[in-house]
Amino acid sequence: MSLIKLTELTPVSKYTHLEANYTLREIYINPDHVVCIREEYDFRRKLMEGKLPEGLDKRQEFSRVTLSSNSLNGSMVVVGSPNLIEGKIKKKHLLKG
Repeated sequence: MSLIKLTELTPVSKYTHLEANYTLREIYINPDHVVCIREEYDFRRKLMEGKLPEGLDKRQEFSRVTLSSNSLNGSMVVVGSPNLIEGKIKKKHLLKG
């Protein structure tokens, strides 16, 4: 199993005193479990409204990655366009052989 590293946007508790509503964290996913990647336009709007962490380029794109493994399903919003995320997944598959 070869994992890929992505940067996830995760909600911040409403009880913190941070201006942004989201924070960034690194995650590692198994590319074999990715079933869907789609652009998240809503997060572009949130970026312009200042609801995302400081330091992100205003041209940044975001994707929702949906994973499925056995009976577990879930999705997450990550930094990067669908093409960028797909490229990382394809690169791992090519390296595996």
